[in-house]
Amino acid sequence: MVLIIGSSQLRSALRMADVIKAVEEGFKEFSSKRAVMPPRCRIDVEGGAGAFLFMPAYLPRAGAIAVKEVSVHSGNRQARGLPTVRGVVILSDPKDGSPLAIIEGAALTAIRTGAAGAIAAKYLSNKDAEAVAIFGAGIQGRAQLEGLAEVRGIRKAWIVDPAEAAAKSLAEYAARTLGVDAEVCSDAEGACRRAGIIVTATTSRVPVIYGKWLDGGVHINGIGSHDPQSREIDSEAVLIAAREGKVVVDSYEACLSEAGDIIIPIKEGAIARADLHAEIGEVAAGAKRGRESELEVTLFKSVGISVQDAAAAMAAYQSVLRSGAGVEVELEDKVVI
Repeated sequence: MVLIIGSSQLRSALRMADVIKAVEEGFKEFSSKRAVMPPRCRIDVEGGAGAFLFMPAYLPRAGAIAVKEVSVHSGNRQARGLPTVRGVVILSDPKDGSPLAIIEGAALTAIRTGAAGAIAAKYLSNKDAEAVAIFGAGIQGRAQLEGLAEVRGIRKAWIVDPAEAAAKSLAEYAARTLGVDAEVCSDAEGACRRAGIIVTATTSRVPVIYGKWLDGGVHINGIGSHDPQSREIDSEAVLIAAREGKVVVDSYEACLSEAGDIIIPIKEGAIARADLHAEIGEVAAGAKRGRESELEVTLFKSVGISVQDAAAAMAAYQSVLRSGAGVEVELEDKVVI
C-alpha cells in the first residue's frame, strides 16, 4: 500500500519538532559522507513552456530513499490560474524497493526548510535569543518562525515585507498560533538592530540586509536566495560573520555553485572559500564548533538539499501513518510474476 499525503494531512499530522530531529540526522549523514545525493537532473519542456527538476537522495541510517520532482511553469498563474511551482516527493523503502508514500512537495519543502533554519539557530544563535526579524512574509517566512519557536523562546517578531497584507497575516498567525508578540515593521534597519535572530526568506535579487545594520551577537539565517546572481545579504554582512563569528552552509558544493550570498562576496574578494567554517551537519555532529561567544555574528546560508526532503518525507510518512490522516492506495497487483 502507498500512502498519499496532501498538504492538509501534512499540516495536521506532522510536528515541526519531529522534522527538526529527522533533518538534523539527515544533515549529519550528508556531512559524514554516508548519505547518497546524486546531482539534480533538469528537463526543459519543448517550446519553453516550463521545466522539471528531479532531486534524489538516500539516507541509509534513516532507511529512506526519496526523489522530489519540481515543475516550474512561469506562465501558469496568469494563463491558467495555477501555481508557478508544484512538486511531489516519492518515498520508497530501500530494503525491498516498495513505494511508501507520495507527498505534496510544496508544503513538505517549506516545513523541511523551516527545520533547517531551526537547526542552524539551535547551534549558532545565542541561547537566550527571544526576538526575531523575519524578512519575507510568505510560506517560508511562516515556516522559519515555526521552526525557531521550537528551539528558542521566541517572544517578539518583527515582520518586514513590502506586501503589507501578507506581513499582517503572518503577524496575526504568529500571535494566534505561536504566542509570539509580532508586528509589521517598515524599519528594516531597526528590526535588525532589535533582533537576536534575523531571517531572510524573500524573493529579492538584491540585498535586504546590510552589514552596517548588524550588532554583535546576532545570528542570520539566509534562506530565500538560491541562484548565483541573487542575494539577500550584502558582502559586508558576510565579511563580518566570517571575521567576527562563523559562516556555516548546508552544503559546501551547493552553496559555492548556487548561492549568490556566498558566490558574490568571493568574487568581490570580500571573503574566500576558506572562510566557510562548516556545513551545518558538521556542527550538529560535533565535528566543527558552533557559537562560542555571546558577541559572535553568525550566518547560516541554505540553498536546500535533497537529503532534507528524504529525511522530512520519512518523518511525514511515519507521522501520517500513525495518525491515519493519509489515503492508502494499492498500486501493484498482489500476484508476483
